[in-house]
Amino acid sequence: MCLGKYSARIIGTEAQIKKIYTSSLFFFVPLPLCAFATLCLFLLWGVNLFAETIVSPDLDWHFSSPYGLSVSEGEVLVADSGNHRIQKFGKDGRLVLEFGKFGEENGEFNFPYDVASDKNGDIYVADTWNNRIQKFTKDGSFILSWGRLGETAGNFKFPHSLAVGEEGVWVADTGNRRVQKFTKEGGFIMEFGGLKWPSGIDIEMEAIWISDAEKNMVMKFSKDGKLLDQIGGFDNPHGLAVKGDVYVADTGGGRVLRIKNREVQPFLQGIKGAYDVAVGDEFIYVAETGANRVLLFAKDGKMSQCWQTEGAGFGRFSAPEGIVVGKDGEVYCADTGNNRVYRLSSSFTPKDLWNIATPVGITRDDEGNIYVVSNSLHKVIKFDKFGNSVTDWEDEMISPRGITYDSFTKRLYVCDRERDCLVIFTSEGRFWGTITGNFSDPEGVACDRQGNIYVADTGNQSIKVLSSFGVLKREIGGISYPLGLTIDNEGNLYVSQGSSDICKMNPFGTILQRFSGMKDPQGLYSDEGYLYVADTGNDRLCKISLEERAVVEKKIFQ
Repeated sequence: MCLGKYSARIIGTEAQIKKIYTSSLFFFVPLPLCAFATLCLFLLWGVNLFAETIVSPDLDWHFSSPYGLSVSEGEVLVADSGNHRIQKFGKDGRLVLEFGKFGEENGEFNFPYDVASDKNGDIYVADTWNNRIQKFTKDGSFILSWGRLGETAGNFKFPHSLAVGEEGVWVADTGNRRVQKFTKEGGFIMEFGGLKWPSGIDIEMEAIWISDAEKNMVMKFSKDGKLLDQIGGFDNPHGLAVKGDVYVADTGGGRVLRIKNREVQPFLQGIKGAYDVAVGDEFIYVAETGANRVLLFAKDGKMSQCWQTEGAGFGRFSAPEGIVVGKDGEVYCADTGNNRVYRLSSSFTPKDLWNIATPVGITRDDEGNIYVVSNSLHKVIKFDKFGNSVTDWEDEMISPRGITYDSFTKRLYVCDRERDCLVIFTSEGRFWGTITGNFSDPEGVACDRQGNIYVADTGNQSIKVLSSFGVLKREIGGISYPLGLTIDNEGNLYVSQGSSDICKMNPFGTILQRFSGMKDPQGLYSDEGYLYVADTGNDRLCKISLEERAVVEKKIFQ
């Protein structure tokens, strides 16, 4: 448990709300013309249009992968995961508080997935990728934290969700496949299992409700951990909220479902990356992660408001994790925090973008098709080079990360961090098999011209080299948390580590060069004498000349 001081930015309540547009499908009309324009379009096109109010405060803010929501006494807390912060809004959409930034110190976050508060207004955050829970005052001042990466009681592995009641704090310890209960000061009370991928949690008077994204079920437990009921019919469910009925963010189905008397009913449809849901006295709030916004619905399901701004802007990155160069020299970037993929020129001039929920790994095949791993949707999506969707699949994957295409075998290899394995597919998405090799949280993968497979075995702090048949040939140890991998035309290996360095080494692990000056770089790609880097912690891309060992191009937006 950690104690310390941290201060937050409190937004002045005099910030005026601008209800600036009413949108109908894909067009935007100034308010004075809204009624006339909507009527004309209805008469001309004969379509059923709905109106939504877009609310923005007089401040520079935007959501980036809002994963978690909670509502208390009219105030709404949002876990703005891609921006590594927590935001508090009034029920009219006014931003009144924000705190946090990327990091691992007290009051800093690494992709927080959920947030909740108690009756005193204290705020609890599931700091997911830092594997801990943090507690703050209602004004955002740090109080304490507990937990670290581990399997023992009181520790966590990617906790996705939490709920706070009078008896304490319940945490969905996702990677450890369990639920843990704590006092509000972080003292361990109990735990129970029987879960595969607990991703959402809420409590009512006598029971605990949990969504299991791998089982595609919602489960009800007693408060001593006994299974009372389980209900199927979901597609990758995540957040849920209990208020009389149970509302479930059915992420894979792009919808919110309602459980009423054990019957699963459709409630809201057409939501892009629905990740969490919260129920207030007046509205039902939905984190539409794939569109970087929060939606407000009346209790009858009618759209009421949409909270968003213009977003991160065209050409602005947020924690990019993947990068690849196409056949014609164009660069494709997995802009993870902004839930999109960029197509850029070789000098990083933006040309196009495609909206995808939580893109992490990215690669291409010999024909120029692009393959993107969506971590939150547990799938691979195949595009042509212009961004037209060709197909997608989600077989056999729980937490997919890095991906590569092997020109030698014409296969795709995907790292599954949760299953500790490589999953193999054809380029059409047909499941080929898995490779297990005592991996621990594998993150990156690359293939050389002979079909040998190099795996960033992150948890074991090593690189494993396998034959094209999956047989271990050698292991390169002593590498501090390897993340991204790429191989140049001479067979040299480039490895990004969990710090600021990129190492160049020969195929047997002898270090030849080091590149520094970056922050938590992840995605790497070697092409035509250049090394392309997704410099994740600096929200930028870098292009490094391997001959001159100099940064040729940088795109920095901070």
